[in-house]
Order: sequence, then structure tokens, then C-alpha cells
Amino acid sequence: MEQMGGLAVESARPAFYFDSCGAAGGPEGPLFQPDSDVAGWYAVGNVARANRGADSPTAAFAHARLSDAQSPQLPEQEQAGVVMSVLEKNRFTNVERGIVINRGAVWPLLRENVVETVEPSTPGVFDQSQPPATSNGP
Repeated sequence: MEQMGGLAVESARPAFYFDSCGAAGGPEGPLFQPDSDVAGWYAVGNVARANRGADSPTAAFAHARLSDAQSPQLPEQEQAGVVMSVLEKNRFTNVERGIVINRGAVWPLLRENVVETVEPSTPGVFDQSQPPATSNGP
């Protein structure tokens, strides 16, 4: 897989692989309501193993689809989301972002992946549920 573009995941940030659930209604939607009968969409046990990809904005997604700014609003929960995504022994090179996860990923398994980002200081796994680091200190 090389130079992925278009509608691979999100038109602005295509990726080689995605395992994601919709977050209908944003932070107030059913995905965020643990007592709801329709707590969210599930994907269970999807596997991406031994793939190679180069030259894409993002290596892989295992997350609830939200903007970077909204994703820290996801509560700690296991009522909905993407369950037991497996990304193993993949090699992603020359990507802007590596593997993107957030709290919509329940029990993800990321093992023996090689992620080489365009900017060496960019982490291979981007945890979208954490607030971004600031340049004003630790």
C-alpha cells in the first residue's frame, strides 16, 4: 500500500487500516452514555497483521471517530467502542501520524509494529484521548 489518499478513512487523513466506531451525536451522543440501551457501535476482534505501507498521512486508526479536540471528552468506559483490535507485525513508513487510538478502543493489542514517521519526534502511537503536550514544560 503506497500513497494512500481519498476516502480511505477520513478524506482529510487517509490511512492504511482503520477499525473504528461511529460516535453519533458527538460528546452528548449514545456512545458516551454508559446506561443507554444503544451505547454505541461495536467492532470486535478485527486483525491487521504483517502489512506494509508507505507515504500516507496516518498509519492506522483504532478509535471512536472524533476530532482530536473532542476525543479527550470520551469518558473511561467499556460500554461501547472498538473491542480487541489487533495490529501486529505491520510496517508503516514515511507516515505523518502513526497508529491513532483513543478511549473508544477497548483492549487494543498493538504488538511488534514498526512505525517510521516523517518527523522523527512524532510518536509511533498517537493517543488521541490525552491532551496535547505543550511546549511550555513537561
